[in-house]
Amino acid sequence: MENTYQTPAKRAGKMPVAYRNEQWALPSDSMVIRRYKSREYFETLVEDKELYFGAARKYHEEDFDDTEGQATDATREAEKGGTPLSAFAPAEYLEDLRRNSIGRFFLNCWKLGTDENQQHWDEFGEIAIETTVGRLREAISYDHQLYMGMVRYVDDLVEIPSVPEAAYFYKLLRFASENEFRVVVDRDPQLVFQPPKEPPDWEYDDSLSIGVNVDQLITRVIVQPSTDDELIQFVQDTLAENGLDVPVKRSRLDWNRDPAPCRMVYGNQNIRLIAKHWDKLLKREIARTSTVWDGVDLVEVVPPGQETENFAHYEIHRFKDSDVPDPTEYGHDYLNYSVSVRRFDENGLQKEWKRGSAFS
Repeated sequence: MENTYQTPAKRAGKMPVAYRNEQWALPSDSMVIRRYKSREYFETLVEDKELYFGAARKYHEEDFDDTEGQATDATREAEKGGTPLSAFAPAEYLEDLRRNSIGRFFLNCWKLGTDENQQHWDEFGEIAIETTVGRLREAISYDHQLYMGMVRYVDDLVEIPSVPEAAYFYKLLRFASENEFRVVVDRDPQLVFQPPKEPPDWEYDDSLSIGVNVDQLITRVIVQPSTDDELIQFVQDTLAENGLDVPVKRSRLDWNRDPAPCRMVYGNQNIRLIAKHWDKLLKREIARTSTVWDGVDLVEVVPPGQETENFAHYEIHRFKDSDVPDPTEYGHDYLNYSVSVRRFDENGLQKEWKRGSAFS
């Protein structure tokens, strides 16, 4: 049953600047992500062809999340005992660096997967702009220092990376329902290892915008459940006026409120589940949606240098027989991920593929 497939050739074109440590988590390019926003935001994106990034400072001041981009208690304790960065930066400096980072980092946030819930619609917006990780990587301008990846949700007992660019990809467990994918911009990367000093006199606005190819970016637009025809017409007109031929769909909550994980990522709470549990979970999902989907791939992605699965993440990709995924497209070979793919249909496990993290 087990096969080994060859690593695909390194992807042509631009790569995102990923924080290069063993804990980085970048979902597969085919993973769906959605940005839930207002109609005003949607119109501005389509017309101006720019993605909005909010200042980390605003998350602290307006969203009352003073943990954004900061360390956990476990991290601070570890820093006092010495870290690989100690030769460059003592613990006090690292704390200052993180605290001052709220003026130089800007965040653009998406929700991973295609499943929906009413709370997310109510909290974040009436229109969902849908794309994939790969399309976003290709469509966005690379004129800034960019970082991309999924957010991991931890408690204060978990040690996370010390430096700010990595810390912005960790949040506390109380935010786990957001299931977030982020693009993070660092406006002053040269400040990382400067000697300790007073916080700079930031003159930046509360936001910045980065150019994006919207024709390449947007695959679908989803409108909130129980919406009126006026909103749908607004979305269709805005797309047409800007030369975009994009499907516009109503939320699936209008016709089916049961969970339907067509594209999902697990593991951002550091979930580790044994194979038998996954088999049971997937069989239940397949049976529930077998009239829509013909199969499902469970993809386990493990970063390089990890002897355990502490930082693995798990992706679920549903598909039709007319569009069966190529397993070589999962993961990212240029990040040296170890990838395992397990393919299921209504009869259970059908096939397995594995790709190790040693590449030729």
